[in-house]
Amino acid sequence: MTTKLRCKVSIELFWGLALWIFALIMFVCWAIPQHSLAESKPITLTLAINAPGSAPYLYLDETSQTYQGAVMDFFKSLSYESNIQIELLETSRSRIERFTRTGVNDVFLSSKAWLSSPEGFVFSEPFIEHKSYLYSSKPFKSDFALASLKNALVCTRYGYTYPVLQEYFEKGTMIRVNSSSQATMTSMLVKNRCDFAIMNEYNARSAFLSTLDCNHTFYQSPTIVSKVDLVFVVNATKQRYVKDINQHLMNFIQSGQRDKAMLEHTGGFSFPFRAACSVNE
Repeated sequence: MTTKLRCKVSIELFWGLALWIFALIMFVCWAIPQHSLAESKPITLTLAINAPGSAPYLYLDETSQTYQGAVMDFFKSLSYESNIQIELLETSRSRIERFTRTGVNDVFLSSKAWLSSPEGFVFSEPFIEHKSYLYSSKPFKSDFALASLKNALVCTRYGYTYPVLQEYFEKGTMIRVNSSSQATMTSMLVKNRCDFAIMNEYNARSAFLSTLDCNHTFYQSPTIVSKVDLVFVVNATKQRYVKDINQHLMNFIQSGQRDKAMLEHTGGFSFPFRAACSVNE
């Protein structure tokens, strides 16, 4: 091959390679913004609330008339670091599972153990461990046991299931007295309309701190009645967002933000707890 021909071939190869590189750069420059634009498009998930909710997870603040709680803090944090936004839907415990399964809303906080059926749902990693106790206006005996109770009136939340207590309700050794909220349960406990109230430790702290009956002492059972993991129950068609929720949930927990939020929305104290009057009373 002559020198002239070699130069011609080299030039053609050079320009061919240059055109290929230019085309690749143009494609990358075009593709990345389009991909980023698609990823940054806000996604709205509807979070269902068993209105008016319950502290410290998700509850209606009477002063601001807005929903607050550790769950709201989590989703606010998630919206800052992702394209997932949350809108709220107030509903009832009797409807919330059906609404989520049929797509009226997308997600709610619950336990798998409380669902009538897990079909149609996907689940996040645990948000927190939910421990329930019995609470009373009288001290518990050190050897207290559920099996020893007879005709005990137990304040419960309307529409809620209590798997551990169900056998006692069916036997009649415990009598279920439904209430609309933890605040109502607390009021009935104070007025001796119930012998006990069943609540998780965080709900109890919030309810007892808010009671209007000052100088009343509340006691916690010496043993846990039930213990379950609370998770985000998600409509199965929204499964692709569970990975983002789980990733941020891990950061939210490991960074201490969850525990900080729980403390902020409950206040810290131990049992027995004596409700205090304000200085104006």
